[in-house]
Amino acid sequence: MTVLKKFEPRTDDIKQLEWILDQLTTEQEDIKRRVLVDLKRVRGGDRGKYNASTFIESLFADRKDVIILHDLRLNNGDVESQIDHLVIATDGHVNLFETKNFSNGLKVNTEGQFAYWNRFKRTFYGINSPVENAEKNKHILKVLLEPVFGKVPDFSHYILVDYRAKLVKPEKGFDMIVRSDTIKDLLGTQDSSSKGGIINAVKRLFGLNNSLSTSQLKAKLASLLEQHQALDFNYIEKYGLNLDYNPSSAPQAVELERNYSTEPKLQRLTLAKLAREMAIHPQELQARLVEQGLLEKRGFKTFVSEKGREAGIQFRKGQRGIFFLIPSEMAQNPVLQLPAKTVSETDDQ
Repeated sequence: MTVLKKFEPRTDDIKQLEWILDQLTTEQEDIKRRVLVDLKRVRGGDRGKYNASTFIESLFADRKDVIILHDLRLNNGDVESQIDHLVIATDGHVNLFETKNFSNGLKVNTEGQFAYWNRFKRTFYGINSPVENAEKNKHILKVLLEPVFGKVPDFSHYILVDYRAKLVKPEKGFDMIVRSDTIKDLLGTQDSSSKGGIINAVKRLFGLNNSLSTSQLKAKLASLLEQHQALDFNYIEKYGLNLDYNPSSAPQAVELERNYSTEPKLQRLTLAKLAREMAIHPQELQARLVEQGLLEKRGFKTFVSEKGREAGIQFRKGQRGIFFLIPSEMAQNPVLQLPAKTVSETDDQ
């Protein structure tokens, strides 16, 4: 297995959204809510795509004859195509995966209408058909891949949903819609030419095998990769803000491995809970954090500073307002053991 294009997290979008949050005033709460929704959506989407790409790669880990490309955006004339995962074998067989991060449930009726289950509102919401999107992607890929193999490639396409999802679909048809815990058995029926690598090499030598070598396929796919168009979204324009955003001035996004690795996550506590662990009043802890530059005052409101973000402090909006999430390890920070010079009223819940 060769990964020609890895999953690319939307770090630039996250940087832009976090920078916008820092520029907003107390009078712009409505915009702030919209930014937080977008930030949650982008981060959640990244996490889902990263997990899906890792899972897809695990399915083909023992295949030396395949090349994988994640998260491709292609144009063919006026038709745009967004491809989640593309697995291309040297014999010209193409596996096209569209992954859906709907862990609560996915439903499709006999007419091909799709909906996902919203567990908070206890109802289904209609979505665009991933089958129609896959067919559109297949049409574009046939045009782009035919010159690679000298023939129209064979396609298998799958709509992959979370193994926890309740999948509701008609008894007949829609066999391409599967949960992740059953896809391996379906792929097992495909011929793994990598297991006969020496035999296939000999066949190619005597002209008995029309498949390409992995290095040949990789070279031919370079032109396809060049057509990928990175996503460039202007959130400042979306919110109608008059701001001059300079990406170099925004905090550097953390590495992907820090975001989505399987290492234990940093434990965070609310400011109030951390204060209880330190046996001090929340107002006292907030004042210490402000004096150390981890939080900063703007008028009557308190925000996370750039230094605080780098230290792992986050803020969230709950039913009772904004609250801070602070790494529990900060309770042992020596500088936070010193009493604050001034104590102001906390706005943490």
